[in-house]
Amino acid sequence: MPDLTAHTPAARLADRLGFAALWLRDVPLHDPVAFGDAGSVFETFTHLGHLAAVNENVVLATGAVVLPLREPLLVAKAAATVDVLSGGRMLLGLASGDRPVEYPLFGRDFDGRGTAFREGVETLRAAWRPGPSTCPGPVSARTGGLRCCPVPSPRRGSRSPSPAALSRLPPGSRSTPTPRSTTLATWAPCACAPASGGN
Repeated sequence: MPDLTAHTPAARLADRLGFAALWLRDVPLHDPVAFGDAGSVFETFTHLGHLAAVNENVVLATGAVVLPLREPLLVAKAAATVDVLSGGRMLLGLASGDRPVEYPLFGRDFDGRGTAFREGVETLRAAWRPGPSTCPGPVSARTGGLRCCPVPSPRRGSRSPSPAALSRLPPGSRSTPTPRSTTLATWAPCACAPASGGN
């Protein structure tokens, strides 16, 4: 496993040196047989909360949260919480996932991850829609009058690069924003497609 004892000082140093973003992965399990990496040692949103507390300027980005393995409404709440508490520095990248071994452990269908991804993105959009809204859910569920709080910050800190600016950085830049995923570059609805391999 990676030694992360110097993780916090390294993150602070990156912020002081002017790095544009700190990117986190969302790999819940260590699979040394099929993938050989340690995955994500820390849980993604908990880790983002820690980074938000120890840095002031750097964008906090995911490359990427595997949406079909998570409950979309909880993702909406967690991502918006990090965004608000960090002063608008959250950049949420989403993916459909590529590790078949993980899906049955979470009670999810790997072959149906593309559909689950698209439905999850629609749930995020509905949860963050400005103005009066209702939480998405099954038709039989009582969703009227329910709200997902908080909602993401309407504007970003002036010291941080915007997600749109980050998306224009060339490959090989210090932040290298090129995950195989969909990034909701703004909190407004945008065109999204699952990573290759989903249905």
